[in-house]
Amino acid sequence: MKGLAPEAAVPWLAEKLPNSLRVTAHDLENPPDLGWPIIVGHRVIEAPIKDRRVIAIDTGAGVRADGMLSAVVLPNVELVTVGRE
Repeated sequence: MKGLAPEAAVPWLAEKLPNSLRVTAHDLENPPDLGWPIIVGHRVIEAPIKDRRVIAIDTGAGVRADGMLSAVVLPNVELVTVGRE
């Protein structure tokens, strides 16, 4: 997948490796190295994660009483998190 344009990644994966698009296919501790970070949610974490392979932003706003709401501001890839009031 190295050298593949970002906009071509999902169609390529859907054709060649459809199971890799499943939410449970990868753990956040060892995400795939696609040459750019993938943005993921649907797995509640304590704080957002941002590294060269993954940006994880599900901090539990909709499912936990103490959950936070996190977002990614693009194109700067800035993480923003707010708590409940």
